[in-house]
Amino acid sequence: MIIRLTNGDESPHLLPMLEKAVRHDPTVDDVRQLLPGCKLFAVEHDGADVAAFLLRWESSECVIVAAGGSLPGVSLLDVIVPHIERNCRADFVRIHSARPGIARKLARHGYGVAEVVYRKEVWHGR
Repeated sequence: MIIRLTNGDESPHLLPMLEKAVRHDPTVDDVRQLLPGCKLFAVEHDGADVAAFLLRWESSECVIVAAGGSLPGVSLLDVIVPHIERNCRADFVRIHSARPGIARKLARHGYGVAEVVYRKEVWHGR
């Protein structure tokens, strides 16, 4: 697999891969609004892009803002997360997710829960 830096303008086909990762976030209307301040990466297999991920750096942390894609028979998490850890040049990698099963998969890579965030919409006038 090849992982390469790209951008939303030259690779708009990657953005739909990230939509599933942000659909539970009521503050994100369109994945394009996440692009400023982030770097977009493509994961290529046999000449086709099979996944994408967005990274942002905050002080000593590399934040995986969104990731998505699929390749039958391959856990892309097992490919993407180690690559980010080796190449991000940060002290920590931080991952936010609304997927309930992701904690178990990340634990296999040495990740633990740092905090739990609860959100409730209280202003209904938008």
